Amino acid sequence: MRGDSALITIVVPVLNMERTICRTIDSILSQSYQPREIIVVDGRSSDSTLEKLRRYGNRIDQLISEPDRGIYDAMNKGIARARGEIIGILNGDDYYANPQVLRLYADRFARSPADLIFADLECFSAADEMKTVRIYSSRRFSPAKLRYGWMPPHPTLFVRNSVYHRIGAYRRDYRISADFEFLVRALWRHQLRYERIDAVVVRMQYGGTSSRNLAAVFRLNREIIRACRSNGLSTGWVRLALKIPRKLLEFSPRLRRSAPRNAS
Repeated sequence: MRGDSALITIVVPVLNMERTICRTIDSILSQSYQPREIIVVDGRSSDSTLEKLRRYGNRIDQLISEPDRGIYDAMNKGIARARGEIIGILNGDDYYANPQVLRLYADRFARSPADLIFADLECFSAADEMKTVRIYSSRRFSPAKLRYGWMPPHPTLFVRNSVYHRIGAYRRDYRISADFEFLVRALWRHQLRYERIDAVVVRMQYGGTSSRNLAAVFRLNREIIRACRSNGLSTGWVRLALKIPRKLLEFSPRLRRSAPRNAS
């Protein structure tokens, strides 16, 4: 696979994101790497999201708008339609940090046997896009750390299309942690090959479903325990509690200043 010829598919699941969806799509269209496919899967938005998406015309390769069973169902629909050798998933309120991101992944996949490649992510305040509140780093990740609920940032994950055919896509019986379950299945159960890019490649608006309230946090961790145990990885509530200090460090101003900023 040549780094200048592999087709990369970006799947964008979206629902009622009229304020952010153009920022997301524009960040894909601005990529210097051209062999790309954009598949947007809209869950039948009730705001102006779909109207804004239609304005892009054929710059969006596939635009699907129909009811779904949640974000992971939307992701699966996009994956099933993807023609690319490599697939990335970008949520409708996230965006790529700079125009070189897709080229960086294409080049790495071209010279690597890795099945999955991930990088770092920067969280910004919903009130102020220029204010970074957290650096989500994958620098010290290893598959064994999944037992502590620590996963690489999912929006930075790019996967060979063949992986989804081999091990399946996202399980719809997980409400908010099917991405975690997929990574446990891929990296622990199947021991697929992975690499990391030392750069911030995605900016994400801080505050999502999994961190909205205590009930969501409890549900998230309960699903994490289930995901680990169902894939042969032992864990429990005590182990998951050990990730809290490390997660708090991600909000450190010192870490934010020292994080690699450019995808190169």
